[in-house]
Amino acid sequence: DLKVTKTVKGDGADLTQDFRFTVTLEKDGKPLSGTFNLDESKGTKTGTVALDENGTASFTLKHGESIYMKDIPAGVKWTVTEIVQSGYTEANNGKYSGSIAKGKASTADIVNTYNPIHKVTVKKTVKGNQGNKTKEFDFVLKLTAGDGIELPAAIEYKKGKESGKIDLANGEAEFKLTHGEKLTFK
Repeated sequence: DLKVTKTVKGDGADLTQDFRFTVTLEKDGKPLSGTFNLDESKGTKTGTVALDENGTASFTLKHGESIYMKDIPAGVKWTVTEIVQSGYTEANNGKYSGSIAKGKASTADIVNTYNPIHKVTVKKTVKGNQGNKTKEFDFVLKLTAGDGIELPAAIEYKKGKESGKIDLANGEAEFKLTHGEKLTFK
């Protein structure tokens, strides 16, 4: 048997959101086919899971939900993959795998933490007849941390086709822009 559970953590997380998964089963290096019943006494979902010709099926789970697939043959290798939603981090990069052992249920306990990433974009515009549109102008982004939040050592940025990290010194990142340039911090 295989049980997949979903837990969502973090302030502001949407506990009613559907998260999409695939499960793939194979035996002796070949995709497994067939339909497997769900045990509603050991999971929250009812019905069946039908595998396609690649041994794959899709399903969705919300926070607190689970599926329990019954009667998978021993020795079958399984992989559960989550399509991780924006703003969430997944403890195992969204991929779990194992093998079905006789008489023992395999489990994939999937936990996502809501951790939205905010962006700040700075764009430089020079106006007027005497404005120097080729001059580099100096800027400083200053970050302050709230209670229980630690400032990062560096911050990711994108400037045109260029991207990278800028080190923070005392919560400050220095950068330069010319006319028409914009820089986005992640």
